[in-house]
Amino acid sequence: MKNNGFEFNQERQQEQQQKQAEQQVRVLQLIAPNTLGGAERVVLSIQEWVERGGERALGGEKSLREGRERVLTGKFASSLGVFTWAKKPQNAFLREVSARRYPHVVFPMRFAFDWANLIQLFRYLKANQIQLLHTHGYRSDILGLICARAARIPVVTTLHGWTGTDWMVRRYEDVQRLGLPFFTAIIAVSEEIKDRMIRQGRLIPQGGLARQGGLIREEDLIQQEDLIQQGGQTWGRGLVRQREAVPLPQGIPALPRNREPLWQRESILVRLRRIDPAKITVLQNAVDIPQEIAPNSLVQAAQRRQIRLQFGCEPDALVVGFVGRLSTEKNPADLLEAISLVTPRIPGLLCWVVGEGPERSALENQARDLGITRKVRFLGFQMHISRIYQALDVLAITSRTEGTPMALLEAMSWGIPVVSYRVGGIGALLEHGLDGLLVNPGDTAELVGSLERVLSDPGLAQELGKSAREKVRKKFAVDGWIQKIREVYTRCLGGT
Repeated sequence: MKNNGFEFNQERQQEQQQKQAEQQVRVLQLIAPNTLGGAERVVLSIQEWVERGGERALGGEKSLREGRERVLTGKFASSLGVFTWAKKPQNAFLREVSARRYPHVVFPMRFAFDWANLIQLFRYLKANQIQLLHTHGYRSDILGLICARAARIPVVTTLHGWTGTDWMVRRYEDVQRLGLPFFTAIIAVSEEIKDRMIRQGRLIPQGGLARQGGLIREEDLIQQEDLIQQGGQTWGRGLVRQREAVPLPQGIPALPRNREPLWQRESILVRLRRIDPAKITVLQNAVDIPQEIAPNSLVQAAQRRQIRLQFGCEPDALVVGFVGRLSTEKNPADLLEAISLVTPRIPGLLCWVVGEGPERSALENQARDLGITRKVRFLGFQMHISRIYQALDVLAITSRTEGTPMALLEAMSWGIPVVSYRVGGIGALLEHGLDGLLVNPGDTAELVGSLERVLSDPGLAQELGKSAREKVRKKFAVDGWIQKIREVYTRCLGGT
C-alpha cells in the first residue's frame, strides 16, 4: 500500500509539474553582446529573476477574466538567444551565461547581418513555442521584429540608447528606429530616450526647395500663409523655425489657398516613423543593493586594502574610477585630460580605467603623451565589478550620450560619490550637490574642479555617497523594476 501510495503521489507531482510548465509563458530574450556591459547585465538580471521563479515579486495575482489565469500567474519561463560571431563564438557574456547555467541558444553570424539568422530564429520561435520575444540592441531589434511578426507573437524592445560610433552603426540604428512603431511595446531606460524617440519619429525632409537646412522637426515648423506676396498675389508659404523665419525661394508658382504644398505635406515615411506614445514605458535600470557596511568599518577597510593591493595600489591612495566600454561615445579621453590637470594638486591620485574597447590603444597613447602613465591603470575587463567599486573613492562618467548607465547605479548602490557629465538620463537621476556632482559636457575646468572638490573633502564625499545609496534603495531596487517588466509583458499578452 505504501508503495502504491508513493507511486500515486509521484505521478500526481509529475502531472502538477507538467501542468505548471504548460501554464508558463515562454519568453526569449535576444541580444548580440560585445562584452558584459550595461545592456548585457540588464538581460542577466531579468533572467535571474525568472530563474528565482518570479512569484515573490509578481504576487501570483489572477485575472477575473476567464482564460487569463495562465498569463497573470506571474510564471514566465525565459531563455536567452545570443548572436555571436562564428569566428569568435565565445565572449564574456556567454561565459557568464554558461557559468550560471541559464538556458540559451546561440545564433552564429558569418557577417554583420547574416540573413540565415532569420531562418534560424524563426524556426526556434516556432519549435519552442515562444510566446513573447524581448529584444535588446539594434541587431536583435531588426532581426527579432521580422521573425516575431512572421511568427505572430508579441515583441518587446528595451532601448538602452544609441551610440552612433561609426557610419555603419548609425545606418543600422536608423533601420532600428524605422522599425520601432511596429513593436508591441517599447521600454526606454530614460525619459530622454523616450523624448528623442518621439522627436526622431517626427523628422520630415525639408525638400528640394530648401536643402541647406537638412532635416527639421515637424513640431518646430509653423505654417504661415501669405508670407511671400508680390502685388497682393500669394507666391508661396514660409516656414518659421523657432525664432527666425525662413522664406521659401523666389519663383514658386501660385498655389490655391486650400491646398497644402508638396514640400509641407506629411509623407508616408513620416507616418510610418511616428511612434504611438502609449507603447512606450519609461523604466530606468535597477540594481541589487549590496549588504550594508558601516563606513570606515574594519571589514570594509580590510576588503578595500586587499583589493587595492591586488591591483598594485597603495591603501591610502585616492582612486578615481572609469567603468565602461573604451569607445568614443563613452569618451574616457576627457577624464584622462582632467586627471593630468588634477594630479599636480593631488599627488596621491590614481585613475583606474576598467573595461575594454576599440579606443584602448589610443587612450594608452594619450596617457603617455600627457605624462600620466604611472597615474593611470588600465585594468581591462573585470568579471566581478563589485570588487572594483569597493576600492574606489570617486566614479567619473564623461560619456557623450547615455540612458541610465548601470555603472552609475552600481556605484551609487555602493555609496561611491559620482562626478558625471550632465547627459542623457543622468541629469534626471542625479541631483547636483545632493547625491552627486554634475558637470557640463566638455567643460574640462569644471570637471577638474568637481573632482578636486570631492577628493579633498572626505565629509562631502561621504554625504554624497550616503544620499546616492539611499536614492537607489528607494527608487532603483530590483523588485519594483521587475514588477514593471511583468506589467509590460502582461499587456503584450493581452492581460490588463
